[in-house]
Amino acid sequence: MWNTVLFDLDGTLTDSGEGITRCVQYALRKEFGIKVENLHDLDCFVGPPLKEQFMQYAHLNAEEAERAIMAYRERYRTRGIYENRVYDGIPEVLSALAKEGMVLGLASSKPTEFCREILRYFGLEQYFRVIVGSEMNGRRSKKTEVIEDALLALGMTERRAEVVLVGDRKYDVEGAKLSGISSIGVSFGYGSRAELEATWPDCIVDTPEELRNVLIGQARDAKADGSAVCSASSEEGQTGYPANWGTSSPWVGYYGAPQGYYFPPQGYGVPQGTEPPQGYYVPKSYPLPGYNYPPQGYYLPSGSQDVRIYDPQSAMSYPAYGQLAAPDCPVPARRESIPYMLWRILYPLLLDYATSFVVTNLVMVLFVMIMGNASAGYEVYQRNSLLVLGLSDLAAIVLFSILFYADHQKRLREGVRERILKCSGHSVVQYFIVAVFSFAVGTVITLVISTLPLSSGEVYDSLEQSIGSANVVVRLLVVCISGPVAEELLFRGILYRRLRDYMGTAWAAVFSAVIFGVAHGDLYQGLYAGIFGLVLALIYEHYGTLWICIFAHVVNNLSATFFNPMFSKFGDLAQTLYIVCCVVLTVVLGIVIFSRKRRINAV
Repeated sequence: MWNTVLFDLDGTLTDSGEGITRCVQYALRKEFGIKVENLHDLDCFVGPPLKEQFMQYAHLNAEEAERAIMAYRERYRTRGIYENRVYDGIPEVLSALAKEGMVLGLASSKPTEFCREILRYFGLEQYFRVIVGSEMNGRRSKKTEVIEDALLALGMTERRAEVVLVGDRKYDVEGAKLSGISSIGVSFGYGSRAELEATWPDCIVDTPEELRNVLIGQARDAKADGSAVCSASSEEGQTGYPANWGTSSPWVGYYGAPQGYYFPPQGYGVPQGTEPPQGYYVPKSYPLPGYNYPPQGYYLPSGSQDVRIYDPQSAMSYPAYGQLAAPDCPVPARRESIPYMLWRILYPLLLDYATSFVVTNLVMVLFVMIMGNASAGYEVYQRNSLLVLGLSDLAAIVLFSILFYADHQKRLREGVRERILKCSGHSVVQYFIVAVFSFAVGTVITLVISTLPLSSGEVYDSLEQSIGSANVVVRLLVVCISGPVAEELLFRGILYRRLRDYMGTAWAAVFSAVIFGVAHGDLYQGLYAGIFGLVLALIYEHYGTLWICIFAHVVNNLSATFFNPMFSKFGDLAQTLYIVCCVVLTVVLGIVIFSRKRRINAV
């Protein structure tokens, strides 16, 4: 009878065709210029090992196939892995099999790291005692090798008659036969019934319900005959497995011996006085009496300082819990030339200045034409310079909105591996806290700068004069609305994110703040803008939405435009109390905002 079931993943548990075919499409186009418009033409990639399929489909040699796989994984890590869904009825099947006391394992040609993430993402990891896939370095790419390591991990190498593999392609059936275990083909996946019938599995089912009935039915028939069934529970508890289950040595049976693999998540440890084999990850979150764990739950190979996780913001650090610790699988940074990177950073600034120049001169020419002479036209322009600035802002908002959207689409299309900011909902209370924080921090920055031996320059004085001479409505619309929107789209939405592509969060925040300050053209105003720009970058990184960043900028400009003139009329005592309150609010609200775990951009 079958008391142990190994499942394939793609086309058996989940419908992953869209993610796989889009990543193959991306890899072929990027590396070899091969364009495949119809994704269904790439359905043959769902199931079999990638390398063999790339070689067969695109007539690539082994080296070219490896390049294609690297490009495929670029997109798959952040996009393709989630372009996926669980087949209807599969969670119920797994739950029923577990309750029946059957042992479940996963044996897939997909890398183990991706298998585990997919199962965790869909809440299916809990049902599997072992999860075995291929390795990033190309080892264990054949289905037979995956099955053998799964049998080893389960301690079933000498009990193969009790194991059955469930899969949707001929590769699954053929791998099972070579390993000497039974097989069940599922026709609801990516392999046709004709393909399965040609390879002669032990059984073919058309729905998850049929699969459940076949497996549970044969298990109950065997129980009625008195056959032993290996239960998922153990003497040490109903939910965990003995640390040396299925093996006579501390580490045999834990996914095989290569570097970069971690122990199963159900409580496996290392007997005290011994060490785990090199390259294994030991989860601290499942302690067992009599077993010890390395510091931080890791036991990495020699040279572990070179281990990179899949977050370019942390280029030299240990993997997080549940991630593969594979030193031979580094994540390459974006390969772009330095001139291109500089151009990508600088040309939005040039567009900003060009837009301002064109709008300003067009309006000035218009004024000259209306007034009939240059001096009169220039005088009208001077009186309405803030309104002209507002028109430049509107043109910039349109232009930078297009660039911002194009950047976002490019990241999604290319499947870049760095974190991608995502918009999330925020409550009125959070917006209120950010508003008060922005108001207070602006006052504190002004106070700090006022203590420095600096004086405002002509640019700042001219701007102040222009703002002071304009009516309230124009000041509100230009200084407090159009200006912040245009600046946030440019400096946080475009420049900060592009800098972040190359140098990580911290340096991107600093450099974008410096550029923001320099762009103001005045030392006094630029210093204020630079410090506040750093705060805005932190807010953007923390909340993940440009809207809350724009809101903070609007509140700050409202304060500077309308409240600061009133503040200068306060008495000495009132000014002192006001400054103390702002300092306290800056510290307290800064802690409230940034200590709360609202980072939605963590990998």
